[in-house]
Amino acid sequence: MLRYHVAFHLPRAAGEMVVAEALDFPGAVTQGFDLPDARLMIASAMEDLAQCLLEEGKPLPTPNPEAISGATWSNSFHSPSTLGRPKFEEA
Repeated sequence: MLRYHVAFHLPRAAGEMVVAEALDFPGAVTQGFDLPDARLMIASAMEDLAQCLLEEGKPLPTPNPEAISGATWSNSFHSPSTLGRPKFEEA
């Protein structure tokens, strides 16, 4: 099981979206209307990217346990070795 780190940049003003980025999974950046939506969107983005990498015969990125950012809120999730919906846990 791989554990990736996700940073969530919470909106500073009304009408802005929550931005989510996987700090140790290049290319996984998305946004959502609120935190639950952003969590769903980043999980979906990472699942899609993982599937593309595996179909191309490329390895998944190696999680970096020291990945940090200037995010307002961060989270990590476990990704099973087989494709499927990642599971979040509080960081």
